[in-house]
Amino acid sequence: MENFQTLKAILLTIELVVSFLPIFLFWIIETTLWLAGFFGVLFAALMALFNPESQSVLPPAVASSLRFQILLPLALLIGFIGFYGIVNLRNRLTDC
Repeated sequence: MENFQTLKAILLTIELVVSFLPIFLFWIIETTLWLAGFFGVLFAALMALFNPESQSVLPPAVASSLRFQILLPLALLIGFIGFYGIVNLRNRLTDC
């Protein structure tokens, strides 16, 4: 009888963990997307505010090219993908 109670407690614990797992996974995914979106856009805005030629160890042409032609669009892309992912994820979950 004691083994049955132990088995029942283990099965209830597994059931609780499995039932709350989607909520925790959604929270982790949503938090990651929010952080990616926020920091991507923030990083892009900060890069646009600062002059790439000031306080740079690279030559001005290289710094300007690297920062504004590669990193700025990349940061904006990461930010917008993050925000789009949140909206898409919320829409799919509310449609169910």
